[in-house]
Amino acid sequence: MSTHDRVSVPEEVPGAESLMSLPHGSVTRFDGQLIGFGLETLERVVKDVGLSRPMLVIDPVAARAARFSAGIEQSPIFAGRVIDGVKPNPTMELARSALDASAPWDADGVVAVGGGSCIDLAKAVAVGLAHSHEVDAVLLGDAPIQAAVPIIAVPTSAGSGSQATRFGVLYVDGRKRSLDHLDLRPAAAVLDPRFVSVMPPRAAAISGLDALCQCVESVWACQATDRSRRCAIEGGRLMFENLARAVRDREAHALRAISIGAHLSGCAINVSRTTAAHAYSYALTQQHGIPHGLAGAYALGWVARWNAGRDEHTCDHPDGHAAARHLVEEATAILECEPDDVKVCLDQLYSQLGLPPSMSLFGVRRKDLPALAQAMDPQRLSNNPRRLSPRDVLECTEGEYTSDVLD
Repeated sequence: MSTHDRVSVPEEVPGAESLMSLPHGSVTRFDGQLIGFGLETLERVVKDVGLSRPMLVIDPVAARAARFSAGIEQSPIFAGRVIDGVKPNPTMELARSALDASAPWDADGVVAVGGGSCIDLAKAVAVGLAHSHEVDAVLLGDAPIQAAVPIIAVPTSAGSGSQATRFGVLYVDGRKRSLDHLDLRPAAAVLDPRFVSVMPPRAAAISGLDALCQCVESVWACQATDRSRRCAIEGGRLMFENLARAVRDREAHALRAISIGAHLSGCAINVSRTTAAHAYSYALTQQHGIPHGLAGAYALGWVARWNAGRDEHTCDHPDGHAAARHLVEEATAILECEPDDVKVCLDQLYSQLGLPPSMSLFGVRRKDLPALAQAMDPQRLSNNPRRLSPRDVLECTEGEYTSDVLD
């Protein structure tokens, strides 16, 4: 019997409006996952997924800030099966340590309570539990991932949407190793805006920008479907319309909206993946330490302008040039602007969020732009609707950042 065969909850509900209208404490199905609203639903969700011996991977700092730490860790659901040594950018060594510690538990699933790094670690552990005799080979990439035990994700931020994706990240000898398998998409997610309400404003703003950028990119991505675009558009609108109020005012409706918006961004990129803005953002983060969500937003302006260009010969979108241009316009409509105005629109949002509008504040100079252009992730570039060479990237960024970077 599959995980979803064991679930006795309402049928999938369509659209963000339906998700927004569901009361705290309810459980439903959306886009192939169970969704619980409020940490109070966790025990029911664990039972409905069919887990009898779940282990907990928790970021105690995030849980403690929301005053949930003791209640989660001491819950009889886990019976002491708790891993709490979560660190940013989880490594192979951290995953191995968690698996060694959990060996006596015979766990049949993993519950993750934390941000993106915590959920990434939980995904690596879920793979390891399903490959007990070849853990190292699978996690290192020397053998394919065949399965993972069920995962339940409780995100404590409204950003990456990893609670809705089949991807995970593990760092091996300082290099990012991507984990990708259908079983790594959590069987369930529990959304509780109270976690987001206690995030530091800057962290909440930057993680929200990540979700917003994912939604915009997902609309024009070559691999997108009608369903993923719907999630992206609805999620993006929730993020754009509510992020400033959620961060500045901690208004309850806005906090709920960005929690759902970030989840929808994960549902979208789970299908569509990301594109050139994310490809550039990784280089900005690695070379200049710019936080990921902000780095993606810095790239979105010139990428939108390039993607809306009229050169049919550089179009890579499977639906053709006219359709691609329409999708770019539909994507930037999330920000209530035309493709050429994305940077101006985002500058206004940075001001509302109290974030720096210029890469120069992170030390980026004009002389750094060639190296950034050369470092872009080719896999994400191949998903962009319009072809980009390093020379194109350099020309775009030199034009976009004239007032943002110094000689």
